Amino acid sequence: MRRVPNTRSSLLLALAEGGLTPLSIVTVRDPIDSWLSSRENGWLHEVESFDEYCRRFLLLVRHFEPGKIFRYEDFVRNPQRTTQAICFALELDFDPQFATRMSTIRLTGDSGRKSNEIVPRPRRTMAPEIVREVMASVHYAEISNQLGYGLQGSVEKE
Repeated sequence: MRRVPNTRSSLLLALAEGGLTPLSIVTVRDPIDSWLSSRENGWLHEVESFDEYCRRFLLLVRHFEPGKIFRYEDFVRNPQRTTQAICFALELDFDPQFATRMSTIRLTGDSGRKSNEIVPRPRRTMAPEIVREVMASVHYAEISNQLGYGLQGSVEKE
């Protein structure tokens, strides 16, 4: 039996019942890149397709206003501006020296980064069958329209 993820956050419901409204943001990465990485690391135990991965991605981001969604790609292109915007959204003081201190702090999501340099990484090579799966994904098309992603990067030759 396939386990379906919740569509409502128990934590947010409990906080709302207590009269509390947390400030929150979400950071996302192009689902193509995060899916390829997750596949490579064996982390997709209950996700049977790229389209299902994207459906779940949409379940997450639909809870956030556009100004509360921050793209990884924007962060690596302009870390100062993106971090400043995140701090503003969370009502936190911005530290212009954050990049020099970042390597001393262990964060969740550090699973793939091998250096302390904040720069864009090239997309993993995609086999033609993966490209076809991405192109056929209805949910990825919705994500692309909403967040400005698209199918770029390297593709293996057939």
